[in-house]
This record gives sequence, structure tokens and C-alpha cells, in this order.
Amino acid sequence: MLKRPEPPTSEMTRSAIAVLVFCAAMNFFSRGVSETFAVFLLPVTKDLGWSRSTFGTIYFAYMATIGFSAPLIGMLFDRFGPRPVYTIGVFLFGSGFLLASIMEYLWQAILGLGIMTGIGISATGMTVASGLVSRWFAHRITLANALAYTGIPLGMVVIIPLTQVLIEATDWRTAYGVLGWVSLAMVAVIWFLPWQTMSDGADHIPPRQANRSFSLGAGVLRHPAFWGLFATLFLASVTVWSVMLQAVAFLISAGFTPVVAAFGYGAVGAMSVVGLVCFGWASDRFGQRNSVTVGYILSAVGVALLWQLQETPNLLLLMGFVVVFGAAMGSRGPAVSALVARLYPNNVAAIYGATTIGLGLGGAVGGWLSSAFFDWTGDYGAGFALSIATSLVGITLFWVIKPLSAGRWPDPNPVSDTP
Repeated sequence: MLKRPEPPTSEMTRSAIAVLVFCAAMNFFSRGVSETFAVFLLPVTKDLGWSRSTFGTIYFAYMATIGFSAPLIGMLFDRFGPRPVYTIGVFLFGSGFLLASIMEYLWQAILGLGIMTGIGISATGMTVASGLVSRWFAHRITLANALAYTGIPLGMVVIIPLTQVLIEATDWRTAYGVLGWVSLAMVAVIWFLPWQTMSDGADHIPPRQANRSFSLGAGVLRHPAFWGLFATLFLASVTVWSVMLQAVAFLISAGFTPVVAAFGYGAVGAMSVVGLVCFGWASDRFGQRNSVTVGYILSAVGVALLWQLQETPNLLLLMGFVVVFGAAMGSRGPAVSALVARLYPNNVAAIYGATTIGLGLGGAVGGWLSSAFFDWTGDYGAGFALSIATSLVGITLFWVIKPLSAGRWPDPNPVSDTP
């Protein structure tokens, strides 16, 4: 008789919970401070005389760097473990903010806010967190990843409005300096955490033979499942960031105060906490295909509500956008990270990092195009239309690619995730 697997509740040990809390905390801080781009857009462009597309170029460099550095970060995690990766990441994005506080030229912004911050965020985000979480959870891997993801929207709802208040109380240079020094102060704390215990993993999860070479394996790159996951994150990122980078400026133009606009932006993050948990649970219960489909539909509806604010600005409509679009932000990431853990169990961090190139490129393309569209047309409509279009296209991937639709390989070993 086959041995009955342990119930999912057995995974919630103190160590497992501690790992989840740490991953969520790092997402809270690192992504919270990095996603302040939207509140810096107006003061920086006004003070330095830059166009929206110039500022969008900085954001393009930031998101592209996150994407292209993610595979290397994942491989470094598989090879050396989490301590050096997290420590260097925090140091880099802290230094990047300090450089931004004294920037005068575009190249300084691209280096500090684009490249240094991008690598730092990649090294402290879900690329590494997904590798850690997969060592502690198997039965409820999607929900566990969703809980780790909750740090990102919580950071948005807390840190972004506080940054807006700081900018109004001082100036944008001081605000960047504060973010930089606070980040650097965390370096020593990160280094001295009990990494041996955090890295060991749960007893019921067999040790995995991690790929310690800097390669993903040819079989991975040849299979449609990998590219489906890549495209899912790309389209989801275009959907989100073609709207969110311009959201604060759009709300101000619609008649809301800067602080209300910043709180609205952050509230989207707060609502996405609910979305992350609900969609994480729904993915485990009803399948990733169904939860991702609903998420993309909600994204399109949310953008339509935001667009309507241009004609009828009111708090009720703004709340509708926050609830619908915010909830949808939590629908794709946990599903993708869980599928990576299930389809490629021997090399989770590196392969999730490779798919994250799509996330970075999508944010880069969406953010830059929405900025350029505004410069070309003087209106936000083209960027919003782009968001709706990519959300509808994204639905198809989980219906036409069988491993994504089923949540497993159709046969035991169709593709190798080792060289």
C-alpha cells in the first residue's frame, strides 16, 4: 500500500514560517523603495527638464536590468546560496539611490536607478525567494509563493505614500538619499542572519541536485512551456507597468492631490495582497490556468475603470480601479513560480530567473512606451489601450500550452533542466 502523503499543514513549521516572513520582508522593502518611480516622475522631470520618455528610458534600463540579471542571480543562488546574493543586492540598490540623490545627467540616472538598482532588486526579490520557498513547501507551493509575494504590494502601500510625503516635506534629492542610507544600513543585518538553518529546507522534501554550472540546459530552452512562462510574465508586466508608471501623474492630471494620487497608487499594492493570497489559494484548488485567466480579465476591467476617471473623476471610481486592478496584480506571479518549481524541480532559482527576463522586458517596454505615447499624443489613452490589449493576449497562453494548462508534464521526463 502506498504511503499517504503528509497533509499540507505539516509544512507550516517555525522554520518554514520564518523563511516566508523573511522573503516577504525583503520584497516589502526592496520592491517598496524601488517602485517609487511613479512618485519621482513629476518632480525629477520638472527639476531637470527631462521629458516623460527620457524618464521612461531610466525605467526601461531598470526593468531590463532586472530581467537580464535574473538568470545570473538565480545561478549564483544555486551555486553559492542566499547570503552573498541578498547582501550584495541590498548594497547595490542602496548605493544606486545615493547616486540618484546627486544626479545631474541621464547617464548617472541610468547607472544608479537603472543598472545598480535593477541588479539589487533582482538579487533580493522572487528569483531568490522562489528558490528558498521551494526548499520548505511542496503541497501548497503556490500559496507559499503568494505569501512571499505579499511583501511587494505591502511595500507599495506603505513606502510609496511615505516617500511622496517626504518629497513634499523636503525635495526629491533628499528623499533618494534617505532611501539609500536606510538600505545600506540593512547590509550588516542581512549578512548575520542564520542562513544555514534557513537554507537547509524541510525534512519531507528530498534534497535536489541543483545545477551548479552557469547553464540552463538546452532542453529547457527548446520547450514551449518555458517560453510560455516567459511570455506570461512579459505580457503581465506590460499590462501592469504601462499603467502604473503613469498612474500618479494621471491621477494628478484628473484632479486628485499628489498625496491622494500616491495613496491610490499604494492602495493598488494593498489590494494586490488580497489578490496574491486568493489567487494563490485558487491556483492550488482550481488550477493555474483558470486563476490566470480570471486575473487577466480583471486587469482589463481595472484599466477601463481608471481610463474613465479622465471623464468622471471621483473617489468611488478610483476605488473600483484599486480593487479590481490591484487584485489582478496577484494572479500571475505565484502561478508562474509554482509551475517552475513543479516542472523544473532541480534548478528552480535559475529557471525562474530566466523567465523573469520576460518580467523585466515587459516592464521596460510597457513603461517606456506609455511614456513615449504621452510625449507623442499628450494623453494617457494609448498606454491604457496597450495594457488592455496585452491582458487579453496573455489569456491564450495557459490554454494552448499543455504543461501550463495541466500544471504538469504530460509524460514523466519530457525535458531536462540540467545540462
